[in-house]
This record gives sequence, structure tokens and C-alpha cells, in this order.
Amino acid sequence: MNGISGACDDASGAAATTTAADGTVTGETATEKKGVGAPEDARSGAAEEQGEGAVRAAAVTADAEVHGSAAPAGPVDRTPREGKGFKIIFLSSDTGGGHRASSESLAKQFQIYFPGTTYEIIDVLTDSCYPYNSVVPAYKHLSANPAQWKLVYEVSNTRAYHLLTDTHMAVMSEEKIRRRIESLEADAVVSVHPLMTNVPQIACRNISKESGASLPIFTVVTDLGSAHCTWFSRGCDRMYIASEQIRRLAMTRGKVREEQIVMTGLPIRHAFAEQAEAMGERTSDAGRQHRRHIRESLGLADVHTVLLMGGGEGVGGLSDVTDALYLELSARGLDATIAVVCGRNAALAEDLQTRDYDALRHANPAYLPVTNEKCFGVTPAPERCFGPKVAEALERYTPTKLILPLVTSTSNLEGYGVFARVVEQFSPPKEGSVAPSDPPALDLDDAYRPSVGPGDADGSPAVRMLPAVSPGKVTVVGLGFITNMAEYMVAADVLVTKAGPGTIAEAASVGLPVMLTNFLPGQEEGNVDFVIEGKFGEYCDQPPDIARTVTDWLADPPRLAAMGRAAAACGRAHAAADIALDIGDRVVRVMQQNGEHREAARVEAERAAETEGAKGAAEVAEAARLDEETAELKRLAGDRIMNANSLLDLASLDV
Repeated sequence: MNGISGACDDASGAAATTTAADGTVTGETATEKKGVGAPEDARSGAAEEQGEGAVRAAAVTADAEVHGSAAPAGPVDRTPREGKGFKIIFLSSDTGGGHRASSESLAKQFQIYFPGTTYEIIDVLTDSCYPYNSVVPAYKHLSANPAQWKLVYEVSNTRAYHLLTDTHMAVMSEEKIRRRIESLEADAVVSVHPLMTNVPQIACRNISKESGASLPIFTVVTDLGSAHCTWFSRGCDRMYIASEQIRRLAMTRGKVREEQIVMTGLPIRHAFAEQAEAMGERTSDAGRQHRRHIRESLGLADVHTVLLMGGGEGVGGLSDVTDALYLELSARGLDATIAVVCGRNAALAEDLQTRDYDALRHANPAYLPVTNEKCFGVTPAPERCFGPKVAEALERYTPTKLILPLVTSTSNLEGYGVFARVVEQFSPPKEGSVAPSDPPALDLDDAYRPSVGPGDADGSPAVRMLPAVSPGKVTVVGLGFITNMAEYMVAADVLVTKAGPGTIAEAASVGLPVMLTNFLPGQEEGNVDFVIEGKFGEYCDQPPDIARTVTDWLADPPRLAAMGRAAAACGRAHAAADIALDIGDRVVRVMQQNGEHREAARVEAERAAETEGAKGAAEVAEAARLDEETAELKRLAGDRIMNANSLLDLASLDV
């Protein structure tokens, strides 16, 4: 899997970047979105020197040069447009919440910036044939069975399968999809689903041919670091993406033209843009004050706050992660709140609220006395969390068993994936170092407490020795289905979640470090790399390791602040607005062009009618003239006949 080069600013430089009220970026490291229509090296150099607004303006200008459409240069103008709105159709399906959430986010932005706009979210796959009309139940089954999901994803994510799918759906379903879209009389179509790209694009072209009015269709890719090949059909007017990796996939897998692609970020809910503007820099005085205010409004204590959501395969579920966090935070002496979003699982929320955490702590002893035996150094353990390219290594990774020679027993206690604090006095000296002649004495009467980890096969606990501290006061808050996620992410210090692209994008928009605990094979692998290479999070799949790493972050404020700045550098709080504005301005121009074409057609029809009318009048006049001539000839003929008769009569008299 390729890295996400260029996806985020470097964390070390992000501190010099600030965001103005209008969304433009200033500072020395504003390497935000890349424009279109320029060579790769030129675009990269320009992005390093320009702000977000200037780069997007350059992209629009380049597109205007390619397509001949006028577009103003300068920063993004995020002011409501005047004039009437329009009707947008979103193509989506309930295969995960991200597609519908993206549709709703964009729809709100259209209504903000183009007053009077209406929209509908439709699933055209229901008008298709098997197997496409059964993707929703299939998704629910496969997402609960990652091994099956991986198989289906890898088989379908090939050029041959893509061609077969597009051809089959076009032959079997294009007409039905076209009639469905046509019946809604929309001014534009926006696809936010990978299975609703190619065939709807064909349908929109056919509608345009039949009606004589252009019906534009746009694709908004709702993935961050990796994406299925069915996203990349080049028949769209424009394609909006969130990372450099997706841009490369679009151009290599889908042969999408570079001038069609716009780097905007992932569309997220408007509340995140509002909170990002209100908070500013997370660790600034104003940012801390805003976060205290939000915590107070949510009824949360002004202490370390961990927001936990999601769960799933490989992490033991929300309950296990909550327990591990509680034990670690408490044992390390950190006062904290663990806010657990349980969604519609009301039983879990109630259980977390009423659980006896004192009993949990006593069941996992907080302190372990050290006997008067000599301590030995511990061989350094491998990293418990994964670094870049994590997804490539996960399938081959098995937790390493570490032998921890502890002094609490004549036998060794064994644990996996855990750190052991090295007692420096008894560690072997590093090569080239000089051992002190009289090392300081270690008070073996001091107490050391263990960090509770997973047990061995025989049930014995895995422990690591750390100096004893007073237990921290940790509160667990069980939350149900919430609608103010932006506020909770602002209040939190760390987010613990699965690798969903929308959740990651929302966290980054408010500078929130992320601990990833799970991902869907294939589809979400690149999201893990996006976070790790962006330097605002890690991946751990064992509850004890998750708890220890998160606690390490909280206990190290400078490190946590740096991760927050790195997250903000990767965030695009105004992505939905920028997408809506770009699409909306284009739709307005297309509507004007359609109106001009209709007016031209009307004038032509009138001229044709006038011409036809004039032609008809001339024919009538000619017919009348001919009638008159005929009548005159008849009259003359009659006169001659009468004269002839008169002459005959006279001749007869003479005789």
C-alpha cells in the first residue's frame, strides 16, 4: 500500500499555520490542497507557498481554461449566493452511515450558500437488478464478517470485475435508473457511493441528449486513504477527493483526467466547521477556554477526557476497552473522564454507568510489593502499537510473547504486547558507556504496582512494574445516540475509534488525536496509514495496549499538543462548504446555459413560425391572385362568347 504523501502538513511545521475566519490558510507551511491542470512538480511547489483558498482558486482557474468557463481567482468566497436555488439529487445507499452523512452535510451547505435549494437522497440501486439491489443486507453481513469482507473486496477491486460490473449494470439497469432520475426533474446529480458512478453518468448523458438541456453529475469520494476502483468513472463533470493517494488512484485506476479532480477534503457536518472556528488552535488560551466551556455545557469535568466510540472485531468491544482505560488511568494517577458513545445500545450505556469500578480495580490489584531480591534489567519490548504501513503488516503480525523476568516470583510471568519499565540501575550498560562506580541504592521496600494486561493461558496476570502513585479519579459516562458529536470531540483530548473515514476527518477538523482500534480490510486500510503518516494517531488492537498508549499521551502534554497540531494540519473543516460552493457555482452556470439554450430554441421556433406564417400568407395571396386572374379570364371569355353570339344573331337577321 502506498503512503499518503502530501495528504497532511508535517506536524513540525503545522504550528506555524493559522486559519483565518474566511477559511484561508496563512503561514509558512500551508501545504494544503493541490490545484488541477498543472504538472505534478509545479503543483507541489505551488501548494507549499500558497494558502488553501489561493490553491483552490488556481484549480478553478485552470479548470476554466480547460473548459472555457469563467471563474474568479482569489480566496474561496464563502458568502451566500444571490438568486434562486436549484434541485440536487444525491445518489447514496445505507451501506454504512458515511455515505448518507456526506449527503446530509453537503445538502446543508447547499441550503446555506444557495438559499432555496432543495434536495433528495435516493438509492438507485433499488431500481437495479440482482445483485446490486441487495447490497444493503449484503453489506451488513459482510461488515460483521471481516474475512468474507476482505475476500469480496479484493475480488471486486480489479479492473476485470469493474468492467464486468459496469457493463452488466448498464445493460440491465441504465434505462430504469435514467427514468428514476429524470422523473425528479433535478438540476444536478451528486454521487457519494462507488456503485452509483458509471451507469448514472451514462443515464445523465442520455437525459441531456433527450431533453436538450445539460444535466451535470459530480462524484464525491468519501474515502480517505484507499478506495474501491468503482469510484473512479471518468464520465463525471468533476470528482472531489480527500487525499493525494485518492488522486493517484483516480488517475491510474480510473484514468480520470487531472483537470476533473479537485482536492477538497472529506465532507463533514457543518457543526465541525463552526466548532473549529470558535475554538481556533486547540492548545491556545482561547482554545482551552472554549473547550472548558464546552465541557461545562456537556456536564463533563474539566479533566483529561477520552472519547470512546465504535468497537468491533479485534478490540474486545467497547466494554473491554473501557475497563482497560479505567484501570490504566486510575493506576497511573490521572484524573479523567471516559465518555463512551454506545449509539443505540442502551443496555451497554446503562451498564457502563452503573458498573462497580472499585470492584474492578480490586479484582486487578493496584499495587504489587517488591521482595528484597535483586532486580534485573528487562530486554526492551517491541513497539506495542504499529507504525506507518500498518495495514500491510497486520495480517502477518502476531503478538510477540515477551519473557519478563520479574522479582515477584521465582517463576517468570509472561504477557504479550506489553512494555516493561527498565530499572536503570540494573540494566546492562550501553556499549561505550561507563558504569558508575557507586550506583545509587534502590530502596527495595518501595512498592511497585502493575499495569494490568491480558492474562496467560494459565490465568496468571501479565504485569509491568511502575512506581506507586495515588489512584486517579476516573469517571465513566455512558452515552447513547448523540447528535452533538462536534462538541464531544472538542471536549475530548483523545478519540478512540475504528478507522472510519468520516470519523477520522471529523476528529482532524478539530485537531483531535486519534487511537485507531479496528478497520475493515481493504476499504479502511488506507485510513490507518493516513492517521499514522499524518502523525496524529496510532493503531492498537488490544485493550491493554490501547489504554497504555492513550495514557502515555495524556501524561505527556507537549506530545499531545503536537499531535493535535498535526491533526489540525490534516483537517478540512470547510470541505463540505468548498465542495457545495464549487458544485453550486457550476450548476448555476449550467442552468444559465440551459436557459440560454431554451431561449435560443424558443426564438428559433418563433422565427420558424413566422417564416412559415409568411410563407403561408404569400401562398394565400398568390392563390387569391391566381383566382382573380382566373376569374378575369373567365369574364373575358364570357364577354367574347357574348360578342360572338351577338354577331351570330346579327348575321341571322341579315339573312
